[in-house]
Amino acid sequence: MEQFYNISELKYKPYDRYGTPIDGLYWYELNFDKATSYGTFILKFQPGSRTNFHEHTGTEEFYIIDGILHDSKANVFRPGTFITMPPGSRHYTWSPSGCTVLVFSQGPNIIISE
Repeated sequence: MEQFYNISELKYKPYDRYGTPIDGLYWYELNFDKATSYGTFILKFQPGSRTNFHEHTGTEEFYIIDGILHDSKANVFRPGTFITMPPGSRHYTWSPSGCTVLVFSQGPNIIISE
């Protein structure tokens, strides 16, 4: 069955992809399977929030809908930017003023101690 979403009307929940919610991160699972980490979700960063440092086991791609996102490699991603993270890539992302990101995941991430 077809589904249609209005991003501004979604009811986001705490981002708990790794079991424990991460402060300041919220998500809406559009078509995402937690068991395999395959699928699509929208991730909202509150101002100053960041992801855990992690390694991608599969390709992960994301599109910046609004706001500005930074990563641990000093990249700055603005609205309209599409990013591909290949398997084996490591980073964390953060947003000083908040942002909304559309994420396409093709496998789990491994949390890494910094």
